[in-house]
This record gives sequence, structure tokens and C-alpha cells, in this order.
Amino acid sequence: MPFQLRGKYINLYTFRRNGQPVKTTVLFYHDRDGGRVLVHTGYRSGKVKRIMRNPEVMIEEADIFGRPRGPRMRGRARVLEGDERSRALGLVTRCHFVCGYLPLWLQR
Repeated sequence: MPFQLRGKYINLYTFRRNGQPVKTTVLFYHDRDGGRVLVHTGYRSGKVKRIMRNPEVMIEEADIFGRPRGPRMRGRARVLEGDERSRALGLVTRCHFVCGYLPLWLQR
């Protein structure tokens, strides 16, 4: 089922071991060609650890303060690697230069 995201932010819900959801408001890029929502975050972040343990997530459109702006949708997340990661990172940084590229430069 196709979906449309219009804003810059989503609430990403990942799940702890006990099933409790953890909400994080993040910038995203909606890759309409691939039908995916791309998010850039640090590899050692809690989100990544929870996704690697349990790929089930929920997302909803949000404003910069995390207030919901749309319906909640279920999905599966995964950590991208190799060429797929490079392509996704290019899309995200092109869309959100300061928030996408600057953190990468500072991590070096």
C-alpha cells in the first residue's frame, strides 16, 4: 500500500527487550523509488541496537517537537551496509545537508 509523508520529521518507535516502545523524533528522507523511509543515525545509537535485535518499528509524521501529525504505520527496519548504505546516505544528505552531512564530518 503506497503511503505519503510530507514533513521533515517522523517519530520512530523501536522496541526494548521487554516490548516497551521508545519514541525518537528524527529527520527522514522518503525514497519514493524504493518505497522506503531512510533515517541516518549513529551506528552505536540505541535505535540501531534495538533495530538489530527487533526490526519491527512504527513511524508517524511529526513536527520538530515530536508531536504526531499523521497516522501511525508499522514497518520493518534494517541497517544498510555497502553500496546500499552509500546510496541512502547520499539521498539523506542531499535532502538535509546540515543535519545529514555535518554529523558525518564531525564523527571523523
